[in-house]
Amino acid sequence: MIKDPKTDKCLLFQGSAGTSGNGWESVVLENCDATNHRFFWHLGNRNRKTGGCCSGLRAWNTDQCFQGDEGGGKVTTTICELSGAHLGQLWAFSEGGRLKHKRDCLGRRDGSDQLYGAPCNSFGTTGGDIWMKEAVSVPLEMQLYKTSQAEHPEVFARLNAQLAVAEKARASAGGCQAHGIECKKTSGF
Repeated sequence: MIKDPKTDKCLLFQGSAGTSGNGWESVVLENCDATNHRFFWHLGNRNRKTGGCCSGLRAWNTDQCFQGDEGGGKVTTTICELSGAHLGQLWAFSEGGRLKHKRDCLGRRDGSDQLYGAPCNSFGTTGGDIWMKEAVSVPLEMQLYKTSQAEHPEVFARLNAQLAVAEKARASAGGCQAHGIECKKTSGF
């Protein structure tokens, strides 16, 4: 969860689990509840500079990534663009506790729970843009994945080699056949 230490409230994703029906959802500041998954966030989207993870924040168990301030105290998410190409989704939780998008930070207006984005230096010493992680946990899926990696390193080494060849084939001219990978064709596209 991402908590505002001054109010002891957390960012709440207002949509449901799974796929968004309209492509976007709202985010508000509410009393933290570690039993409600809509308060949880995790890293998402590819980092285009490194090719690895991650370049944004994703609402737990959804297709929604943090988009930021839409004006008028409204903060939203949109469907995650997994390649990391959507510049509006490049949000990071900094070591200093800021939610940053380039030079802007997400903050709270003093005396209210209204969220807004502004240049990080505009918050001065108010601390309205400082957040903290709360109730951090490792999902069961990740625990199982890491256990499997430790117990069967040869399987993951083989898989990583296959993925590297596939990525190289995708990125180069000639496609999969030039790299000894069986090409598959789909119909209807």
